[in-house]
Amino acid sequence: MSRGVLWSGCRSQMQGINLLEILLVLAVMAVLLGWAMPQISALRERQLQKLELDRLQLVLQGVRQQAGLRQQSLRICASDDGLHCTSLAVSGGLLVLDAQDQPFSFIDGMGVPLAVSSPLLVRPLPQRGVGGSLLPCTGFRYQAPQGLTLSVVGRIRREPAPAASLIALCPAT
Repeated sequence: MSRGVLWSGCRSQMQGINLLEILLVLAVMAVLLGWAMPQISALRERQLQKLELDRLQLVLQGVRQQAGLRQQSLRICASDDGLHCTSLAVSGGLLVLDAQDQPFSFIDGMGVPLAVSSPLLVRPLPQRGVGGSLLPCTGFRYQAPQGLTLSVVGRIRREPAPAASLIALCPAT
């Protein structure tokens, strides 16, 4: 057989896609996306919460270390502008003040609001500070809230069930 005959035979067997097949493929995709989207949202919220908790834990460890190195008390409070403590318990970041109440550093909330139980006082060891809790407000739609607690002796631990009053401070999303 000549080459031209083979090609013409293939062309006659090829058909286009009809509307019914397209609609069937779209229906299957819609079902799969409907099943996958909540899973993706839950994964995103879980990862965001873990990232924020890890970041805040590093921040608290750094402040505790600086208090020891400088041999002076440092105070951590909620702040939106990085210059003054806010009276609200929820803010966009944390402000660290030195012993003279001068801004030492500002830690931005990375777009996640932070709920702070009260200003935290970190003193160099062996002195005791004032403990408190931090809670990243990550939505809590798919993931139970988890926070960080700073004890009076400066120990940082994850709090799997933060106080309801702290959770109530988080804005509804």
